[in-house]
Formats: sequence, structure tokens, C-alpha cells
Amino acid sequence: RRSDITSKKSRALYELGITRHVFVGLGANLDCHESRRNMGWKPADKIAVALFNFNAQNEHQLSLQVGDLLYVLEETPGWYRGYLYQHPAKRGIFPCSFVHLKDHITSKKGSTTLAVPGEDEVAMEAKESLREWRAKLMQFYVAGPRDRYRQLLHSMEEVLSFRRTIINSSATHDALQATKTKLTAKIDRVNSRLNCPQAPRNEHGQVVDSSATPIHSLFRLHQERQQEIRQEVSQTGVLQKKASEATKSHVHHLFLRVDYIDHQFPEDCEVFFCLYDHGSKEYVSERYLMSAGGTMDRSSKFHEQKGHAAVFTDLGSKDLQRSVFLLCQIVRKGKMLLDDRKCTSTHNYRRPYACGVLDVAELLRMQEEMDTLQEEDCQHTRTMPLYVCSANHESDFATFHTNIIKKTGAKGGQKPGCAITLSLRAFRGELVQLRRDFPLLFTKSCEVVHKLGFPDVILPGDVRNDIYITLEHGQFEKGSKRAERNVEVAINVVDGKGRTIPGSIVLGSGAKPLSEYESFIYYHNNTPKWNETVKLTIPFERLPDAHLRVTFRHVAKNEPKEKVEKTFAFAYLRIMHEDGSIIKDSSHELYVYKAEGKRWSDPKVYLTQASCKDDVISQHAQRTVGAKTQMDSPVQLSRSFRETIQLSTLTCSTKLTQKIELLNLLKWRQSRQDLAVVLRNVTCVGGGEMVKFLQDTLDCLFDILNSNSEKYDELVFSALVSIFSLMSDDRYHHFSTVLDIYISKHFSAILAYKLLIRSFDKNVKECSTEDMHPKLIRIFKSMQYLFRFMVQSHTLYVRHNKRTDPSFRTEVQQTFNTFNDLMTLQENKRKGIHLVQSALLLNLPTILPELSQIFSELEIASLLSNFLKAIVNTHGSLPGDKLLFMLKVINGPVKLLDSNAARACLIPTMQNLLTSFMHSQMPRTNYSPDDEANRNCLECVGQLLEALATPTVGATPADVELVTPLLHPLIQLCRQLPKINPLAQLNVVNFIGLLALMEDDHYASVFSSASMKTVAENSLKDFLMDLMVVLGTTMINTVYPKEWATLHFSQNKVILKALQNISKALVDGFLNNTDFTPQIWDHFFAQCTTFLTQPCLQLEQFSDFRKHQYKQLFGDMRLMMGRHVVSMWHTLSDKKGNFIPNLIGPFLEMTLLKQRELRIAALPVIFDIMKCEQVASSNFKRVETEVFDKMDDLVSRGHGDEEYKEMFHDILQKECSRDKGMEPAGTVFIDSVSRLIALLLDYRKISSDECHKNRRMGCMLNLLNFYKEIEKEELYIKYIYKLAELHERDQSFTEAGFTLLLHAKGLEWTSEIVHAVGRYPEQSARERKEQLYHDAIRLFDQGKTWESGIPLCKELADLYETELFDYQKLAAILQRQAEFFQKIIRELRVEPEYFMVGYYGRGFPLFIRNKVFIHRGQPYEKLGSFLKRLTDEYSTALILKTTTPPDSEVQNSNGMYLQVRTVFPMAEDREMFRGKRVPDKVAQYYRANDVRKFRYDRPFHKGQKNKDCEFASLWIERTSFTTTDNFPGVISWFEVSDTITFERNPLDIAIETVESKNHEIQAMTAQLSADRTMSINPLSMMLNGVIDAAVMGGISNYEKIFFIDSYVKEHPDHADGVKKLRSLIEDQTVILDKALTLHGQRIDVSLQGLHEKLEGCFEEFQGMVFPDRRRATVVRKKSYGKTAVISTLSRPLPPTPFEGGSPPSNKRSSGLQTLPGKIVRRATGMPSKLRLSQASFEEKAEKAAKRSSTIKGKPILNPSSPHSKKRASLTGSSENLSVKEVGLAGSRQSSSGSINKLSEDDDGADSYEEVQDFLGLDPVKRKTSHPGPPKPSHHAPSKPSHPAPSKPSHSTPSKSSHPAPSK
Repeated sequence: RRSDITSKKSRALYELGITRHVFVGLGANLDCHESRRNMGWKPADKIAVALFNFNAQNEHQLSLQVGDLLYVLEETPGWYRGYLYQHPAKRGIFPCSFVHLKDHITSKKGSTTLAVPGEDEVAMEAKESLREWRAKLMQFYVAGPRDRYRQLLHSMEEVLSFRRTIINSSATHDALQATKTKLTAKIDRVNSRLNCPQAPRNEHGQVVDSSATPIHSLFRLHQERQQEIRQEVSQTGVLQKKASEATKSHVHHLFLRVDYIDHQFPEDCEVFFCLYDHGSKEYVSERYLMSAGGTMDRSSKFHEQKGHAAVFTDLGSKDLQRSVFLLCQIVRKGKMLLDDRKCTSTHNYRRPYACGVLDVAELLRMQEEMDTLQEEDCQHTRTMPLYVCSANHESDFATFHTNIIKKTGAKGGQKPGCAITLSLRAFRGELVQLRRDFPLLFTKSCEVVHKLGFPDVILPGDVRNDIYITLEHGQFEKGSKRAERNVEVAINVVDGKGRTIPGSIVLGSGAKPLSEYESFIYYHNNTPKWNETVKLTIPFERLPDAHLRVTFRHVAKNEPKEKVEKTFAFAYLRIMHEDGSIIKDSSHELYVYKAEGKRWSDPKVYLTQASCKDDVISQHAQRTVGAKTQMDSPVQLSRSFRETIQLSTLTCSTKLTQKIELLNLLKWRQSRQDLAVVLRNVTCVGGGEMVKFLQDTLDCLFDILNSNSEKYDELVFSALVSIFSLMSDDRYHHFSTVLDIYISKHFSAILAYKLLIRSFDKNVKECSTEDMHPKLIRIFKSMQYLFRFMVQSHTLYVRHNKRTDPSFRTEVQQTFNTFNDLMTLQENKRKGIHLVQSALLLNLPTILPELSQIFSELEIASLLSNFLKAIVNTHGSLPGDKLLFMLKVINGPVKLLDSNAARACLIPTMQNLLTSFMHSQMPRTNYSPDDEANRNCLECVGQLLEALATPTVGATPADVELVTPLLHPLIQLCRQLPKINPLAQLNVVNFIGLLALMEDDHYASVFSSASMKTVAENSLKDFLMDLMVVLGTTMINTVYPKEWATLHFSQNKVILKALQNISKALVDGFLNNTDFTPQIWDHFFAQCTTFLTQPCLQLEQFSDFRKHQYKQLFGDMRLMMGRHVVSMWHTLSDKKGNFIPNLIGPFLEMTLLKQRELRIAALPVIFDIMKCEQVASSNFKRVETEVFDKMDDLVSRGHGDEEYKEMFHDILQKECSRDKGMEPAGTVFIDSVSRLIALLLDYRKISSDECHKNRRMGCMLNLLNFYKEIEKEELYIKYIYKLAELHERDQSFTEAGFTLLLHAKGLEWTSEIVHAVGRYPEQSARERKEQLYHDAIRLFDQGKTWESGIPLCKELADLYETELFDYQKLAAILQRQAEFFQKIIRELRVEPEYFMVGYYGRGFPLFIRNKVFIHRGQPYEKLGSFLKRLTDEYSTALILKTTTPPDSEVQNSNGMYLQVRTVFPMAEDREMFRGKRVPDKVAQYYRANDVRKFRYDRPFHKGQKNKDCEFASLWIERTSFTTTDNFPGVISWFEVSDTITFERNPLDIAIETVESKNHEIQAMTAQLSADRTMSINPLSMMLNGVIDAAVMGGISNYEKIFFIDSYVKEHPDHADGVKKLRSLIEDQTVILDKALTLHGQRIDVSLQGLHEKLEGCFEEFQGMVFPDRRRATVVRKKSYGKTAVISTLSRPLPPTPFEGGSPPSNKRSSGLQTLPGKIVRRATGMPSKLRLSQASFEEKAEKAAKRSSTIKGKPILNPSSPHSKKRASLTGSSENLSVKEVGLAGSRQSSSGSINKLSEDDDGADSYEEVQDFLGLDPVKRKTSHPGPPKPSHHAPSKPSHPAPSKPSHSTPSKSSHPAPSK
């Protein structure tokens, strides 16, 4: 299939190239059937999947995405027509080459035949889940965290792998089912982590049909799946709890195969494997022996040669929880010492060699997962390291493995490459079945290794007769040897005549039987420890006469003598006692006797001696009773008291017992006279021994019962009770299977039922005494098996006699009567009787299967019902035990509720008990979830309702009628239980489950008055109110996780039905005039709205697949409920006015849902409300107010969209147009609401985006203005505080202060109470206004707009002084006011920049689209920073380079275009400053603040350009902008309300320039005069720039242009302007004179040369202004060898405004001296490379003054230098003039932008030219007076020296007479 798809992809690319030019226009008329038929369209029922993305080019085509599932309706060559499987409504055509056809099956739905995808349901679910996760994956990739991205990506890859396996269908059925189980488990786990919907699944992982599944079942399935997810189960999807329960009832096995041993043994070795529990330090299994030869190669593969494999069997559930290790012990067979070359002995000694361990506990616990996998997937290969035991530490060989496990350092070493490679696998199940299922593993050569002990279950027929002997340790003497002995222990099984029983000893599984066991030998060790276990396989008939004989021999390493001659001692141990019982499982310390004489080996000799301490005790016991003993023997052996040997025994036998009491019972026929004693003693036998001989014991007891029924029936009954009671113990619960098999297959006592029922009834009746209570409790615990034996016995009787015994049925009925009598007993009459009653309650349900064989279901139900009614005792746990009894009856194997008659009999009794418990018992415990009875009560209700809801039960309406009385207590519980109570979840499920059972008739019955009297004492109204409250609480405070979407939909389907039935009750009982109650109707509509607005019902939040799935299962319940609500509204008729305006909010919320059909149905209701209010009140003001309030709240919370806005307007306008009485006012209202919705939607879009702060503030301001316009004060105030909070969070403190004043100005100084808003509590208007003023003052202080805070301080001061007389507050506010005045004078404030921004294009929001705004920049923000901030907010916008507004094409385009320019504020003429001398610090604020007019200048040449003086034709186009409000204001940008464009001629420019400069010099002079601490440097620069520039050509240009007669003649209207210009120049002379005088007083001595130079220039300046004072001055300058005469009358041009207008002339002069370092340079417009400190500036200025005074007449700059060329290039002519083109007088301070630009172009150091430029001695400006180049000189001028670059200095400036600028 993959190759086929690949070929289709190639074909798709080819066809795509062919059809690309035709498919765009195809399908223009496809809606016409005739057209399609003519084009060759043929019907087709196919399923396809998209291989490529396809974008539709017109409305007839269908867009595709990779993976889309499509249904093909028709086809034509190259094209298909169809629809997406999840969107049947949208149909279109798409290319064939873009899709791949899939296999499908045909399905009939009515008369229609459809094609259904043949894809597996699980694979299809996986595909849709992957699509749903794709969005989450991208979200994690973009926003993080990355670990979640990687985790989700890994999970998606796993799901893809599983899905691929399922689709390929190449695996076996079991493997495929296992893969599906793992896939569904993985899908659910990922969905849980991602909070995606989870589907309810059964135990096989299949999605259940929720429409046919009861609520309780859905809840239980979700709970089980959730528990599985939380436990992080394995990928099989098997629940841990279920798996653990399964392991309790199964036997486990561990398969072992030795692949190869990576070690070469020095001699032949015995390799033993066994399981060892490190926790208890015990061996778990017997040993498995594998022989290994010394010549075997290191890499030999054993399984290829001999098949060395074994299986360790019978491991129980407890063994899985132990710390189990696989232990390997290696014993070599050969020389005593490996390095002994002198050894002459030919005997092979067993010597310790090596050890290894491997942890297999985890592998055993994983076996439940392995059972579902393939064989190759669950086989594990492990490597076991081997540790060779060194000769010096061989004595620790017995405990060598414990040191390895503890990792404490084995006293040996692991040799490199010394290891064993093993293959391991765990299994579960019966070994016989496993041999059939895995024949390749369990071959004939695979050895079975038994457990040391019995398995958890011993089935009948299992025969085992193993006795294990463990040689533990010993202690011996040296004897005559100088060194310690080499002790070898030999063990034989000997009969009474001394004959060795051959083949009775086995070293381990896989070993040959031996007649004698020889231990391994420790070299020179008298205290050896072996811990070696062997198994005895003695024939059963030879056991009574067999015993163990243990001999000890000393082995010399070189002696070749026979070993028997070296035996120096011996011991023995009897295996079976004389009474027939086997030796006890324990450790035995044997007495050691010396092997002296010839008869020491004769059993007749040593058997008369005591073998151990226990033997001595037995001997003493026999002598005390006078028994004849064999201990008396004439031959006495010599016992070695200082030598001992320790052995332990373990018997695993189903025929041998260690209990004499049990043995006497099994042999009861031989000791009949003691039978009563035997029967009494059998109850003392332990359970562990009893269950091993369960079948034999039961056979004996029933034989006794049949043989001696009258004499021993009570004793036999007691013995049976003791045995059966063991089955209730968890330790022996597994043996119930053995008992079941015995009853069904081996039990044969036909008449036992008579004796058992008689004894049972007799014992129950004898309950009067307290001593009988324990026995009765045991009897009731055994009741299940007693009745099973009774029924089985009666069945055998019927089978044998071909008839029934009627007395048996009667006796059982009589027994139930006895039960009822027992349950009627009270605690006060029978103390402790409640324990007996409780035992009967808990165990009686266990006999229901047996009762079903005797009675009918109705009879059983009657018996149980009477039994429950008989219970009157409430002492202790009896109330809770009754609930457990009912739970067991409902969930028991006998389904009584499946019978109609049984239900009718049993349900009323259960319902009464449950209702009583919920009403009386649960409140007593305060509804505690810790009380098990409370949970059992709700569980019982749930099980009862679930049983009735199960389709197989077939409950009738009459059955449901029986449980409807539970509705009232469930409602009360819902109201009492909080959501955090775990019982609340169960109760809600029960409540919904009961409602799901109820049909319309049940609701009618419940709502009727007669039914209500039986349910509760409340009226119908109260009941309906309680019911609706609980329904609302259930919907709002849902108790299910939101991922359980199916359960939510099922629940809401029930609630929808309930609300529909409630509406019927309202119409029937509460609509007429007498019973009409608006309150209950209000509540009904509120619950309906709650239902509609539930998040779980909003289908838009789900993926297309899930949306389609939920619609098919449940439909769109919002539409159903919405239509019902509309119908109920119209039902109210003339009573609608009672619900206005209360229902406006719920109805608006209903219309705002994203359901088009619902909106169409519900929006007319809004108009109907308007109409009703108009009729009732002649207006609908209340409706307006409520609509505005609710609409603001609902849309802000996320409801509504653009489609809703259009539908609201269109539908209501249509309704309004039909009613002429509503049209004028209604139309205005509808338009206002539509406008509000648009504003709210705009605000909501950017409310959570931090990148759109300006837009957010603009949206808020629009809402503010809108609510102010419609006079909605509360909403207006609400957004005031929102806007203020946003400003304060963004540190726009000034705007925040002005925003708060909007509310404060609307308040009066009265005591009227205002509502709490935000952080402002409910208080009087005066207190609120006072608090707002204080907050605004604080914000103005933070924003440094103290001028705005001072009026507030004054108003508060007047309040405190004249109204409140609170002088303490008065003093505080006056101090604050004084601080503001001081801060105005002292602190530095940076004037903000202003920018004009035009927003063009339809891509912008409506409120800024195609509009122009003025923005107030942030502190120190220039045009570049502002542009970046703006483009960050509108990342896709394009910047327009033109300065003119764009045409309509741009404005109507779908894109976004920005036009940004710098504009300059135009300060207004203030009345308070007129005729007054205002300090610059005071006036400075108003130049850039409290303004609303701005200008932008664009220079251009008008007429013919004058080459000699370009200024004569230089005009400017000035655009004046007026905003809607003053800056600063409530936001930092306002819309331009008025725009005026006009032109300014050169004369106006000159007047403006000179006037501005005069004001600037005056301000600077005033500042220096007032503050002696200010630096003189700013004044020096200002004077140098004005005087020197004027002298060098500025004023002379004015004379050439304006002060000539021809100009006035040509422009007679400019005469006044010329006079004004001349007057301003004269005024400038006076101003400069005063400034120079001040400059001379404050100048430092080191800069005296600069001042003298300025004075000289000023004299020339005066001569030009006042001709009567003119003195002819000729300055001769050498230029290229000749002398040039420069007239000092030449004056520079006035400053030319640069592109965008000239900045304010006083921009740099104000507060310049207070700017330190880099800020000073930026504020003054200095070049970026002239970072001059105070000292360096003075030094350079002094040098410049000296140079100018000494080298006058010389060229300042070499014309050929790069600086000169660069500057000259800036003066070239151009159509677009800027400040770089012409140097103008007095423009140095105002043209900072051009200077900065010059500095950016020059990468050189601070040259002399730049210093001259900075001081106003710009050679470029001088060059404008001499258009022609000078002639070259004979001598090249010397190159002026360039001073070293001066870095910004942050250190203390050099000492001078002037202080440093204040920081």
C-alpha cells in the first residue's frame, strides 16, 4: 500500500501540472444538475482521504487539508464532487489527484445507501486524536515548555506506530487486540494530560455506546479509566488493581535458559541455580543442577548442545512482592587445591568455586504485561557476573551471595569476562497449559524446579511427597591433627536394618538420584557452613522405617585410602515419628557420636540413643507414662559433647502430616473408641495443615456423618464449620477453588443435607446465651459452603431417587423464619446480639445461588424482603450492614432485579430502607465521607438505579414508579453536600440517574398534589424550586472532570428533559392569575440560561470530528433548549411585563451563543421585550439601560462576534421596520447597541495583548465617550477606573491622573453615598472626590506635571480651610503645593516629542481606520524609537514615505499603511503671561504642554530660484493640526479634528526666526541673572552662534532681499512686515548688548579671548544695524597666496526650517546647564562625537578664540581636505531643501537634527573644524558669501592641527571660576 500511495503521489504531481490552468474556473455552474450531467458527472459512493493541501479558488470548490476524510458523491475525469465527512453541509469539487480512495463498506440508513469508512474504529480515533493534538504541539513549540513539546511529540510518534500496526493487519488477532488496548490506553493518557475529551471504554478498551449506556455505567467506566491513568499503568492498558487481583488467583513461573558461560572452568563443575529471597534470607525454590566440563570453550552455547533450560514453578502472589534474586553457586570437582602439583589422589573432591546473583524481582512483576506480547518481545536476556571465591576466604562461600547483593565487597573477585548469559521470561497460568502454548520453550529437556513449599492453591489430584534437608553448619574438634580438619559430610537414607535406600537423595532438579550425598569440603576448617539443600525421594511405604544417617570424614589431600576408614563421628535423624507424623519443619541440632568400635553403624545400636534434643524430650514423655521404650540398650555410644551438626527439614507433602490430630482423623477407623476426642481435636489443627489435606479430611468427616449420624452429627458439624470458616480467611481464600472442585466432583454424601440443615437450624435457635455468639458467628461465616453441601447433597438425592424431598424446601423456609426471629432481637434483651445479626447480614447473600435452586426468584425476593423488614435492632454497625446486604443482593450472581415480580416485591423494601437512612442516619454523621455506611447507601442507590436502567433488565414504568420516592431525599442531599465532599459526586450521579429513568408520566405523577404529599410536606412550588436549584447547582458546580465530555452530554440530555417537564408544571399550575408566581418563572428562565451557557455544550470548542460525533449522538441541545425558552416566553402572553428587565440579561446571553439558528430564533425575543415595555411605559428606557449593562458585561467576558453584531442589527431592524410605532426610537437604540457591540469587540480583541497598549487605551476611551454620550454613568465610571489602572500599570502617571479627574469632576462636595468601585469603598461623594484628588495629585507628582496638581491642591486647601476646618490636612496640602512650586523651578523636565500618525487601510480597527492622530512621545523618545514601537504593534503595516495623504486606493485596501511625521506644538498665547516677565522655568512647561495645536513645515522654492541667494525664493508649506483634546490628557494620543494648510513667505520666515531668537536670548539672560550658580557656557554658545553668524552674512542677506526699495514696491502688502523685521533686528541689538555685558561679568579668565572676539563681532553687528555707528572694517585673509577682501556687512540668511518644520527656538536653551554628560549633548544638538566635558569645552573654546584672533584673514580649513569636500557637498542645490543646504544665522541651537545627521556621516575624530562648527565658526556658512573658489596660493597652507578626540568625561570638571552644572 505504501508503494501504491507513493505512485499516486507522483501521478498527483503530474496531474496537478496538467490541470492547474483549468481547475480554477471549473465548477462555475455545478449547482445545476443538468449542467453537471452535461459535463459528464457520474454518481459515486466512495471514501477518500486527502494526500495534499488544496485551497479553493472559488465558492464551488472544496478546500482540503492533508488527512481529511471525504465522501465522494460524483465524479468526472480528473475531479470529484463531495464533502468532508465531518461537514456534510459544505459541498464542492476537488481534484482526483489530491486524494487517495480508501476501502469502505456500504451502510443503509433507512432507504439511503451510504459508504462508510472501512477503517478500524481505533485507528480512526487515533487519527482524529493526532489532529487534535497537532494544535497543542504547535502551542508547546511556540510558547513552551519545551519538555512538554518533546513529551507530546514522542507520544504522537508512539500512537502513529500503533496505528500503523493496526492498519497493516499483518499481526495475529491476539497481538492486534493487544496493540489496540495499548493504543487506547495511550490516547487516554495523553488526552488526560492535555485536558482533551476522553471517551468511555469497557474493559477491552472499546468505546461504549453512550446512548445505550446508563449514567451510572458511564460514570463507573470513566472512574476506572481515570484510576488507570493516575496509576500510570503499563501500555497494555490493564488496570493495576485488576492485574494484582489476577495475580492472586494464578500461579507464576520463571523460565530460565543458559545461553553461554563466558568462563573456562579449571575442572568439572556443578552449576546450581535457585531463587533466593534477600529480604527474609531464605531460599524460595529448590536447586537446578547443570554440569559444566572443564574443557568447555568460553563461548559454547549450551542451548544448542544440550538445551540447559529450567522453569521455576509455583510462585505465588506473595513471591512477586519479595526481593527475589536468581542465585548461581558453582562447585568444582577435582583436587583439594588447584595449585597443588604434588597431589597423588585420584578422588574428585567437591570444593567451593564461584557465585553469582541476578535481580529478577522486577521481571516477575512485569509478567502481567508480558502475557499480552509476542514471544520475542517479552523474552529478556540478562548477564550474570560471576565472582570466583578465593582460597583465603572460601569459608564464607555459604554467605557469599549476600555480600554480592549488599555490594559490600565480596571476599573474592570478579574476573574480567567471567559471566553467564541467561534468557529469562515470566509466565502466569497452569504449567500444563503453558507447555501446550509454548512447545518450543517447554521441551522435554526443560527441567521443572519446584518451590520450597506449597503453591497458593493445591488442587485435588495434586500429589507431592518431597522432604528437603538443608545441611546448615557444624562444629568439630581437631582431634589428633595439628591443623584443622578437612571435614566432608555424607548423608544416607537408611532403613531399620541398616540398608541404604538407593536413589533416595537428589542434589537438585536435573540431577541423577544418589544413594549418598557428599558435601563440599572446606580446607582446614572445623566450623564449616554449607547451607546446601538436597531433596529426599523416599518411597511412601518405606518412610516409617527410614532415617537419616550423617557421617563425618576427614579428607587428606594426598592420601589414596578409602574414605570409610576415615569416618570419625556420625549422627542420625528420624524422618517419621512412631505415631506416624512426619518430622517438624524446623532446624535440628543433632547429637554427634564417635564412630568407635565395629557396631557404631548398626541401627540397632544408635537408634536406641537420642538423636537430638527433641528426641530426649520425647523419651522423657514416654517414660513418664510408663511406656516401653527402645532407648534402653546394653550398648552405649560415646557422645562427643563438643561437636554438633545443624540440619533443617522442610516437608512438602500431600500425604504426610506433622499434626497427630489430623492423622488420627484420617485414620479414624483404626481408633473408633477415641472418635469423639478426635473430632474435638480436629478443630485445633492449623489452617495451613488442614488445607493440604482438605479432600481427605472432608471424606473422613462425611464418612463419619453417614456412619454415626446420631452420635457424632454435632461434632462433625462443628468440624465442618471450623474448616469452612478458614475459607473466609484471606490466607486460605485461594483454596475455595479446591472446595468448589470437591463439591462438584468428589462429594457423594446423599443424605448429608438432612443432618446439616437440622444441625444448622438447631445452632441458630440456641442463641439465647452469650457464649453461643462466637460459634454462631463462625457458623454464619461458613454458611455459604454449608448450604452448598446441603444443596449438592439434595441434588445427589434427587439424581439417585428420581424425586425431590419436599421436607428440604420446608426446612430451608423454616431456617429463614429462624433468621427473622433472630433479627427481631433487641440489644437491650440480648447483649452482643448485634454481632451475630451483623454476621448473618453479611453472609446471607452468599447462599443466593443455592437458594435459586430451591425457590423461584419471587420466593427468594419475598424471603429477603421479610428478612429486611424483620431487622429492628440499630445498634452498632447494623444500619450499615443492611446496606452492604442490599449491595450484595443487587450485585450478586442471582439477578433478582431481572424479574418483574421480584422487583415489585423487593424494591419497595429497599427504597424504604434507603430513604430512611438518608433522612435519619446520614445527618447524624454530618454527611461524613469517612463513614463507610454513608458511601454504601449512595452506592446501593446507584446500583439499584443502574440495574433498572440496564437494557437487559427491561424495567417497566411501574418499576420506575417504585424508586421515584428517592427523588426528594436525593434532592435534599444535593443541597446539603458541598462539592468538596466526595459523596457529592455519587449523589449527583444517583440524582441524574433517577431523572434519566423517569418519563413524562413519572414527572406528572411526582408533580401532582397527591404524590407530593407522600414525598414531602412541602408544597409543589417549594419542591419545584428545590429541584431547579439542584439542577442549576449540578450544571454550574459540575462534579465531573471536564474531560468526561460524553458524561456531560448525557447528563445534560437528562436535565433538558427535566426542565421541559418542569415547564409543563409551570404552565399547568402557575400561569393563571390566581396561582401566578413570577419568582418561580424567573428561576426557571435562569436555569434554562444556565443550561444554554454551559461550557461543555459549546460545540465550537471541540475538533470537527468530536463536534460531528456529539451532534450525531446528542444533537445540539442548545438549539432545543433555546427554542423551548422562546416558546415559554410567548406562553406568558400578557404577563411578560413582570419579567422586564430581569430576563433581558439571560435572553441576551442566550442570543450571544455561537449558534446561528439559535440566534435567529432568540433575537426577536429582545425586540418583543422592547415592544412590551413600550406598550406598558410608552418608552423602553429600562430595556435600554439593562441591555447596555448586560451587553457590556457579556461581550467583555468573551461572548459575541462580528456575525452576532450584524445579525443583531439586521434582525432587530427588520422587526422594527414592521412596527411603525417602534421605528424611530427603536432604530436609534438598535444602532447604538450595534455600535456598542463593535466597540466592545474591538476592545476585547486587544484587551489581553500587551503589545497593543495604545490600541487598548484607545478602545477604552471610545467606550468612555460612548457611555458619556448615552449618559450611562455607572459604565462610564467603570471604564474610567479601568483606564486609570491601565495607565498606572504602564507608568503613564499623568494620563492616569487626568483619567481619575473625569470621575472627580462629576462629583460634588456633598454627603451623598456613592457605590464601591475597584479599590474605592462605598463612601460619601465628598470622601470619594477627596480621595480621587489625592490620588490624582500623587499621579501628577509621579508624572512631573505639577502645574496640573497645583489647582487641585488649592481646591482642597479651600475645602479644608473654609468648609471642614481641618487645619492638619490644610497644612499637609499646602506643604504639598509648596513642594510642587519648588519642583517646577528646580527639577529637570524633558519636553516630549509629538508625532503625527495616519492609519490608512482596512486592516486597522474601525476606530482608527483612515484617521490621523497626534501621539505624545515617551520621555527622550525620538522618531526612530517611536517608529519601532509603532511597527512592533502593527507588525504587518507598511510605512508611507510621502508627506501628502494617500489616495482612496490605499485607504480602501485590505492592508495597513502608516504615515508618520514629527510635529511641533504651537503654544497658545496665555492671558496670565501677557505683559509680565515670566521665568523660563515657568513658561517652559506651557510651550509643549497644555497644547492642542501642532504644525508641520515643508520647505519648497516658489518661482525662479535665486542662485546668489536661495533664501529669496524659499517658502514653507505649514500644516496646522488641531486635536480633539489638549495634551497631556486621558490618553497619550488624540484624533486630529481640524487640519489647516497654508504657505509662509521668506519675510514671515525671517520675522519668525529673529523673534524666536530674541525670546531665547532674553530667557537665557534672565535665567543667568536669577541664578548665579548656572554655567555661562550655554550663553557663550548662543552668543557665538548669533553674533558671529550675523556678522558673517545673515543680516546682509536681509538687506539684499527685504530692505531694498524694489522689494516694498513689488510687495506693498509686506511693508509692515519689513518694518517689523527691522524693529526686531534693532531689538536684538539691545538684547545682545545686555547679554554680552552679563557674559563679560561671568566669563572665566581662560575664555577672555572668546569674549573679546564676540565684542568685536558685536561692534560690526551694531554698525550694520545702525549705519550712523558704522565703521569701515576690512579683514584681510590670505587665500591661496592672494589677499581677499571680505566685507563685514555681509549677513547670513535666517534659519531655514528643515523637513518637518523647525523645532522650537528655545528648545535647547531651557535648562541646558542642568543636563549632565551625554544628555547635554543630545539636548543641545551637538554632534555625537563632540562629547565635551566642562573642562574640555572651555579649553577648546579658548583655543578657538585665540586662533580666531591670531589667524584672521587666513583660511580656516584646507579646501582640499576631506572635511571641506564633505561640507561643500552638503551645500549643493537640490529640489528637496533641508537645513543641510544653507547655513543660516542663529540656527545652530534650533537645527539639532541636521547637526546630528552630519555627525552620523562623519566617522572621524573631533577635528578643529568640528570645534569651529560647534562654536558657530562654520566655514561652510562662510563659504556661502563667496560662491567662487579661491585661487591657489604659491605656498600650500599648513594643515590645521586636529585636537585629540575628547571622550565623555564623568569625572569632576576642572577648576574654574564657574561652578559645574548641577546634575
